[in-house]
Parts: sequence; C-alpha cells; structure tokens
Amino acid sequence: MVGGMNARLALYIIGTILIVLSVIENALPEAIGGILAGLLTIFTVAVLSHWRLHRPFNFRFSLDPYRFSPQLVRERKHATHWEIAVNQEAELLLRIMPRKGTHFTRVGVRCVERYFTWRWDILRPRVWAWRNAPTSAIEIRAVRDIDSESINSATHQLGTQFRTWPDGVGGMWGEYHPPYHRTMEDSLWLCVKLVAYRPWTGHISFQGHIDEDHRAYSRRALWAIEQPDVHMASYHCLEA
Repeated sequence: MVGGMNARLALYIIGTILIVLSVIENALPEAIGGILAGLLTIFTVAVLSHWRLHRPFNFRFSLDPYRFSPQLVRERKHATHWEIAVNQEAELLLRIMPRKGTHFTRVGVRCVERYFTWRWDILRPRVWAWRNAPTSAIEIRAVRDIDSESINSATHQLGTQFRTWPDGVGGMWGEYHPPYHRTMEDSLWLCVKLVAYRPWTGHISFQGHIDEDHRAYSRRALWAIEQPDVHMASYHCLEA
C-alpha cells in the first residue's frame, strides 16, 4: 500500500513542475501549453483523490470531556499533542473524524516511535519509519468507545457491540459488530487509559480498518514527562 509519504512526494513533484512551467510558459506553443495544463490538472486531481482514499480520517485530542454541553459543541477545544505524568494512569479522549462516510470494522491504538531510516524505492521512498514503543516505557491499558456505549447519544448506532483485547505489543485492538458507520458529521470517541513508567516522547497511533479491506493510520504526538500540563494530567474522558 502506498503511504502518505508518497502522496506528499507526488505533490512536491507537481509543485516543482508547475513552477518550472510557469517560468517557461511564454516559450511554449499555445497548444502544447494547453495540453500540459490539462494533464497536470488531471494528475493533481488523481493525487488528491489517492490521498483522500488512503487518509479517510483524522484525529485530535479533545480538551473537553465527552459530556459536553450540546449548546457549546461547536466551541469544543482540541489539541494536536498530549502530555501525561510519569507513573500515573492517565486518560485521554481521541476524537476520530472521518473525511467521508466510513464503516469501521476494527480499530487499533498503540504508542509508537519514529526513527530515521533510508529505503529508496522509486515507488515507495522512505526516510522515516515507525516502531512500537517498548512496554517498559509506556503501555495502553484500556480503550472504550464512549459513543457506542451511550444509548442517549444522538449518533448512537443501535445494536453495535465493541469488544477489545490486548495486541501483545503494549496497545489494544477493538472490533465493532456490526461495522460502525460514521459520516463526516459524526466522530468516533475513544477513551484511552495508559501509563508511562519513565519519561518518553513519541506518538499515539490510531489504526482503522475500513470496510474490511482497507487499513489507514493517523498519529499524534504524546509526551510522558515529570511535570505535564495540569489540565491534561488531570483529564477524565467523561466529566471535568
């Protein structure tokens, strides 16, 4: 599967070509310039469609608890990174936001680290790679889908069951039965409980299995430090 790195690389290439063409535009015959412009437009649309297909969702940390006043829902605050205290069980609320209508069949949450590598492939160049965080540093203890549990939620899907189990590398798997449908107006709300045993810097990774035949990832920065942000360190998913 071609990853996000390739989509970004393709966009960089397109941008470079567009700059070059804008410089030599006056030197090209009008017919050739029109053909090239049309081809570049088609190519750009194809790259963006590919990116959308392989990045069907995004997620952020919710700074407000799940039980947030409906009147203030548009004012809900989010963070793109999170801080937890060392040797203290922490909670954080992941809000997974689909970019289109999506059926989630299985989800995975784990802590990962990014490291430098060099694997050159014309179809899949790679500079950075990911590996699982050592369980001696940090591990996830539980994951709950709050929305699927809440029968009073406006977006609750009746009959949905969500079961979880350890993935063997410090994270958790979760499975929906039947598949959990979310639209662009809906979100997945996952409450994650985890603990760090020493200072650690990395990312929390969300993996979503879509429609049983596609797998996609989204990651956000996570820091385990001695003196984290007070609000983040004392955060609870359900209530302030």
